[in-house]
Order: sequence, then structure tokens, then C-alpha cells
Amino acid sequence: MIIYSITTAMEASIENEWVRFMKEKQIPLIMKTGLFVDFRFLRIIPSQGVDLSYNLQLRCESYAELNEFRSKNEPVMEDILSQNFKGKYATFQSVLDQVSEGKPQ
Repeated sequence: MIIYSITTAMEASIENEWVRFMKEKQIPLIMKTGLFVDFRFLRIIPSQGVDLSYNLQLRCESYAELNEFRSKNEPVMEDILSQNFKGKYATFQSVLDQVSEGKPQ
């Protein structure tokens, strides 16, 4: 399983509106692409000197699906975010290759 992790740091003044936008519009649009099997939307616990941040983890089954999203869909999603919150946030992405997962026995 491939995890596409998008971390966003933002100004506190847009937090509530940005979270609502992500939950009601952006994440549903991403999931409608059919390229991801599931997602996790997380608030990063702040530590000293770290901005207010959230993380979106999108899981897909192959690099082909991830590459399709990144080339076809992500630029549109970034434009939509920028139209609504330009200059008030910054993002970075990581790609993780899931080695294993489990639950306590």
C-alpha cells in the first residue's frame, strides 16, 4: 500500500474555515477520483516553534494510481485551495511505502 501524505501549515485565522473546506469539499473531491482506497485527516499536535498543522494521508494500491492523481488531479486541487486560502498556508508532500500494519494480539 502506498500512502500519500500531505502536511499543511496555516495561519490560525483560517483554521476553522480551512478544516470545514477540507472535510466538505476537498477530501470528497479527492476520493471521487477513485484512485485512493481510504484516507485519514489528522491535526498535528503542536510543539514549541511549530506552526498550526494538519496532515492528510491518502492510501492507494499502486504508484500508477498515485502518479495519475499527481499529474491529472492534484494541480486542480491545488488551484482550488489557492483560490480560497492564497498566501495563508504552505504544504509539503511525502510518499510512504507501507511495509506492514497490525493490531495487538
